[in-house]
Amino acid sequence: MLLKSLESLTHSENRASRYLVQKCWRSGRRFCVRCGGPKLYRLVDKRYRCARCGYTFHDFTGRWIDALNLTSAQWLWVAKLVELDFSPGRIALEIGISYPTAFKAIHVIRCAVFSEFAQTQAPDERSRLLGFLETCRLGTCDSARLSFGITDKNRFTTISAVNSLTPQGLRADGTAVIRRGAALYSDRLDEYDAVLFTGAWPGTSDATSAKKIYVDGADGFWKFLRDFLALRHGVSRERFPLYLVECQLRYHQRDQPLFELLVKYLTNLVPNYLQDVSKDGGKKIVANLRRVSR
Repeated sequence: MLLKSLESLTHSENRASRYLVQKCWRSGRRFCVRCGGPKLYRLVDKRYRCARCGYTFHDFTGRWIDALNLTSAQWLWVAKLVELDFSPGRIALEIGISYPTAFKAIHVIRCAVFSEFAQTQAPDERSRLLGFLETCRLGTCDSARLSFGITDKNRFTTISAVNSLTPQGLRADGTAVIRRGAALYSDRLDEYDAVLFTGAWPGTSDATSAKKIYVDGADGFWKFLRDFLALRHGVSRERFPLYLVECQLRYHQRDQPLFELLVKYLTNLVPNYLQDVSKDGGKKIVANLRRVSR
């Protein structure tokens, strides 16, 4: 979306809200976000009550966009400035919100993007990735030990969760595994350019090596990833999976606008078991975001 179009859209909060509501209900029909029931009663305060389970909710309940107390216009501007890769400080200045709020909003977008990625993985891997995401939405991002097989071919990158692989196992089989700063990754393995490990892995403190392996000098996604991380002046080991998946999205969309995709992810429902809601329509899907840090 062009800046001029966004300015027109966000000039009115009602217009911005209607735009996001349409994105929430793409099929044009509302349903209960708790049980999926199609029959709803509209209440006077613009909320809905499910005829089946009695759950009361509003249009943004159960969605990533409900994580922070931002207006619809502010969320749209956050999505646009994240598309432009603005820093949290610049976003805070441009929109008129605090730095912590801007940082939390970017974190919510990263969680929404990672949630979409997790849904594409095999069922056994998906549950582990969503377990990691659960800790991130609570503001802690547990240092989960995760493994990702990465292949970059014909300007398209595939990232697959392969948690059956461990750095200790690869080294025992003769595959080089090295550490560069917070990154722990392997040499080429089968169809993968590298296997990247996140979290704290025991027995890898001696993995630092001056030896170069395949991805150290590779172009394409690997150069894009190196530049992406350098611009952020370092990323914590705990949150590295969120940044990795964001980088993949930016790489695939490098010649295409990202705004509409980010809005789509923000207005998607959080995976059911991640929803922390009560029957009275209590909100904040992402609790304890005050503790979010890089």
